[in-house]
Amino acid sequence: MAEEGRSRGGSLDMKNLMMYFGTMVMMTAVAFVLVTKFLPQPAPAPGEGGGAVQQPKQKIRRSEAKPVLDEESFLYQFGDVIVNPAGTEGTRFLRVTIYLELASAEYQKLIEKFKPALQDVAIQILSSKTIPELEDLDSRNKLRGEIVSAMNRLLGREIILKLFFTEFVIQ
Repeated sequence: MAEEGRSRGGSLDMKNLMMYFGTMVMMTAVAFVLVTKFLPQPAPAPGEGGGAVQQPKQKIRRSEAKPVLDEESFLYQFGDVIVNPAGTEGTRFLRVTIYLELASAEYQKLIEKFKPALQDVAIQILSSKTIPELEDLDSRNKLRGEIVSAMNRLLGREIILKLFFTEFVIQ
C-alpha cells in the first residue's frame, strides 16, 4: 500500500514538473515575440549599412581631384574644445578636436603664443550655437568659417586658412 502511494505521488510530481517546464517554454516564446515585434530596433552605427540610403559612389579622375591642402601650408593640432551648447542649461556638451591649416609652418610659434586667446574665441563661438545648429551640416560648415575669421581677426592677419574638425561629438 505504501508503494502504491509513492508511485501515484511520483507521477503527480512528474506531471507538475512537466506543466511547469511547458509554461516556462511558452512564456519564453511569448516574451521573444513581444520583444522582437514591439520594441524599436536600434539605429545602425555609423559606417554600417542599415536603413540609410546609400549614395552611389562617383568616380573621380586624378586630373579632376583637387588637393585638400596647399603645398606650403602646415597642419597644427589645436586640440580639444569642450563646451555646453546654448539652450542646454548644462545638460548637454559638445566635444570637438580641431586642426588648423596654417599658411606656413613659421606661424606655429605665433599660434602657440596666442593659443589661450584662440581657445577662448573657439569656446565663445561654439557655446553660442544650439544643438540643431551644431547638428546641421551646412551650419557646421559656416561655423568653421566663423571660427577661422574670428581667429584671424584676433591675430591681425590671415594666418589660418582652414579649420578641420577631426572629432565632433554631441552628448
